Formats: sequence, structure tokens, C-alpha cells
Amino acid sequence: MKTLSKFLALAFIAVFSFSCGSDDPTPTAHSDQKSKTWTLPLKGYANDKATLELTFALKDVLGDVDAKNFTSGTVQNSGTYIEVTGLKNKANVVLNDFTLQVGNSTPVNFGKCTATPTGADFGSDVQQSDDKVVNFLKPIFTAYTSKGQTATLAVSFTPTGDITPTDNVKLNVVINGKYNWNTYDK
Repeated sequence: MKTLSKFLALAFIAVFSFSCGSDDPTPTAHSDQKSKTWTLPLKGYANDKATLELTFALKDVLGDVDAKNFTSGTVQNSGTYIEVTGLKNKANVVLNDFTLQVGNSTPVNFGKCTATPTGADFGSDVQQSDDKVVNFLKPIFTAYTSKGQTATLAVSFTPTGDITPTDNVKLNVVINGKYNWNTYDK
């Protein structure tokens, strides 16, 4: 009986020591502030509504591996903006009903996008970063830093003149964020 008790005691110690040892990798926390620019070439025909789409992905900012291990993030107001570039080179072309929509949310109409803004017009070739713009961009950040790690932005407008790819008119969306993720050492 003593031999059986000693055997069971040794077996218990062996099982206990194996279960206490862990092969799980140790996480190391990382944090960095990064600014990322997403660009969408704008094109359309005079007086016809154009609708285009831009996709945002966390892996575009952090890379595939760090995006998988992403833990949290915060959009930074400073350095976050929208800019339409190249419209100043399209003699008097205006983007009427310049509307942006994040995913399935309510579309936001920024009015006329023009190189010669007056009043509440959305000025082109200028970084737009007022509260309305930054608050509009926050749901994009929230979407691409959530479980699906992607976001979409629908862009629609009606140009007063043709815009072709060679005109080099673009929408730039710049999001400055603080990102937290883990790496794992074995």
C-alpha cells in the first residue's frame, strides 16, 4: 500500500508541475502614435452624380501581425483631416453635393467643394480639420479598430465639369491615431 501511495504522490507532483508550467507566450505591450493617409482618385462626368468608395484597414497602419494583436486605440484630433487636392487645376469645376458616408451611417453633405470657397463651402486644396470633419472621421477610426478591422467611406458628388484620372483630383483622408498592441515572446 505504501508503494501505491508513493506512486500516486509522485504522479500528482508530476501532473501538477506540468500543469503549472505554461507554454503560453508572454505578451509585451506596445504603443505608438501613427498618421496614415488613404487616397481616393476622384473622377466623374459633368452633371452626372459620381459615387466612389474608399476602404480603410487596420493592417494598412500596423501591418498584418500587429493588427491581429491590436488591443485598443484613440483617434487624435491634431493631424486628422480631409483634403480634396487638384481641383484648383480644373478651371472652375465644382463638386456639388459633396457627400461622405461611413458604412451604413447617415450621409453627411458638406455642400459645394470648390477651389474658391465662400461661406460654408468645402474648400479644396486645403486641409479641412474643423470639429465637423474630425467628428465625422472618428467613426471610421472606430470601425477599422473594432473586431472587423475595416471601414468603408462612400463619396458622392456631381461635378460641374468632367474629371478624369489624368486630372489628378484626389480625396485624401488622414487619420492620426494612438495604437496599442501586443507582441508575444515564446
